[in-house]
Amino acid sequence: MQATLLKHVPEICRIHLDHRLLRCEEKEDCVKLFFKNDEEANCDVLIAADGIHSVVRELIPNRGLFYTGTQVFRGLIPKEKMQKLYPDHRTIRDPVNYSGKNQHIVVYPISGGRIINVVAFFSKPEDEGKPMDDLEIRSATTEEAVDKFSGWEDEVTQLLKSIEKPTRWVIRDLYPMETYVSRRIALVGDAAHNMTPHLGAGAGQAMEDGYILGRLFSEGGSARWDRILQAYDLVRHPFGNMIQRNARAQGFNYELNAPGLENIKEKGQELSPEQISILRNAITENRSWYENDADEDLARAVEFLNESSG
Repeated sequence: MQATLLKHVPEICRIHLDHRLLRCEEKEDCVKLFFKNDEEANCDVLIAADGIHSVVRELIPNRGLFYTGTQVFRGLIPKEKMQKLYPDHRTIRDPVNYSGKNQHIVVYPISGGRIINVVAFFSKPEDEGKPMDDLEIRSATTEEAVDKFSGWEDEVTQLLKSIEKPTRWVIRDLYPMETYVSRRIALVGDAAHNMTPHLGAGAGQAMEDGYILGRLFSEGGSARWDRILQAYDLVRHPFGNMIQRNARAQGFNYELNAPGLENIKEKGQELSPEQISILRNAITENRSWYENDADEDLARAVEFLNESSG
């Protein structure tokens, strides 16, 4: 992907490698950047895509990250291995979402179907917001993952046993921001709306941020950067925050902690037909934004941009 992107960078653009941003200062006439390699630079406008632990975000009012109470085992299984060990396992053919109380597992193919990706979540909702001193990512053992999901059906145990080198991740979320911009700074991607992975939407939303912002600069020209940042925030801030909320809610749906499921307390407890319908509708509704057209948002942003020059 990096090579593909580099091929489309205009010759007028310069790419600087080995520059980790430590801090920045927003001045009246520029943004001043300070890098780990002792380099400094000034820019008229800063577009910050510096991720979940964004340095630039600290210049815009925010309440920071918080621990969601959820952790996850991640692992990969060659499809060929699963076919030999468990030829009738449903994950060989189909993506599957296993749901249980305070736990769920998402399984789907990657790499052209050659690899089965396994993401096994487990939560303590009462731990949300508590300090978390554990490493955000660490190595785990197959036995650790199997033990965490003890009591689940055999095909889940078979799946987890087939992961050779699982890793364990802490899931953090970002309190929704009131704006993604300041006068000379715009946040994009996780810097603006880091979200839980339950919709698989984080990377896609970062791309839409970049698409809208890039098209606005193309439409308005760099001299109108102040109005462009306002137009960007007008459309991307409410939409990004909505996806962020929906992702969080989808995690509650998958782990049977949604409204209407309050009586579900134990692992393996059966849902009524009415509760299954409630859950299906909630999951479907949280995906309804898939049909949103970024170009419609772009048109609104361009209209706002051009209002200032009318």
